[in-house]
Amino acid sequence: MHGVIEKLPKFISIPYSVAFFLLPDTSPYFIAGSCFYLVRREGWDKLTTSLIIISYCYAAYLLSVHIEVLSSHYHAVFNLPLTIGILSFFYILFTLLSLNKLSSINKPFMLSLGVMTYPLYLLHQNIGYMLFNVIGNDISRWITLPIVILLMMSLALLVHHKIEKQFGSKLKRALTKAFVKS
Repeated sequence: MHGVIEKLPKFISIPYSVAFFLLPDTSPYFIAGSCFYLVRREGWDKLTTSLIIISYCYAAYLLSVHIEVLSSHYHAVFNLPLTIGILSFFYILFTLLSLNKLSSINKPFMLSLGVMTYPLYLLHQNIGYMLFNVIGNDISRWITLPIVILLMMSLALLVHHKIEKQFGSKLKRALTKAFVKS
């Protein structure tokens, strides 16, 4: 098994021009999210289950490969078992959500969190990293993290209410008119 792990980077190595479009470092999360949506809509099947398992394994592999780089960059020790545990927690959480096993927490507050997901996805990485780089050296990371999380969630909610709600239906109508024949 150890020899297989050593060969994986060569096996999955792809040119930058291709990687730019395929996003190999984040693709397991996109794939898992799509699969969890399919599970929610259509139920479990072998293909979806296989894709979720493969995406989990690949995400865990990426964490193991990148943990040293993260530790060096952020001058902090990242614990691989803890990191894999957090990854596992979210895969289990999304499995339960997909199977509608957490309907007891289906409250209006949760809907507010749900509408933030797409704007948060679009904004969090670049703006979040910029905030960490700007204030992370001057303020404790234990204070910086909740500040950045609250700022990013607030910005995502603002984008949802001021942009998505106002322009989403208009954009959908225009695109449907342009690309769907009546």
